[in-house]
Amino acid sequence: MAKAVHLGPYDGLSRTYDALHEWIHAEPGYDDGPGPWESYVDSPADAADMAQLRTEVIWPLTRD
Repeated sequence: MAKAVHLGPYDGLSRTYDALHEWIHAEPGYDDGPGPWESYVDSPADAADMAQLRTEVIWPLTRD
């Protein structure tokens, strides 16, 4: 699997997905697998500053 941590509001998550997808395709011998998912490290209800909100993006990998 490949994992990235997005820092900031949820509306910027697509940039993290795009960057992780590009990184996966730059790694020889690997390809993106099905079903990436998000793990919410911080709750928006508890965040004093939305810019510090952390979300993990986890992407399964396959071998070429």
